[in-house]
Amino acid sequence: CHINSIIQFFYEINIDRRWPVGDGINLQTLLSGRDLDGRGDNAIKRMPTFFHPFSARDLRRAVEETGLRVISAEERWHPGYPPQYQNAGRENTQLLAVKI
Repeated sequence: CHINSIIQFFYEINIDRRWPVGDGINLQTLLSGRDLDGRGDNAIKRMPTFFHPFSARDLRRAVEETGLRVISAEERWHPGYPPQYQNAGRENTQLLAVKI
């Protein structure tokens, strides 16, 4: 995954921080000049300027701190997800929580 290869570095060096990627990442700036979809920068222009990746672990912690009970928190592949953004089956974080 093009995005993950760049963001993973930030995440790993800040893994002990409460939010490892800090205030988020401007994907359009970060990926400027790359050809992600074979059509120049079309894919980059469709990306958000603010992006904050969350792991299932991070989301579970945040949701539990609000007083909700987490039933399930996992990362997995989602059918129809663009192949250029594959990330070892962890492209989509899914969380199910209930009010206590």
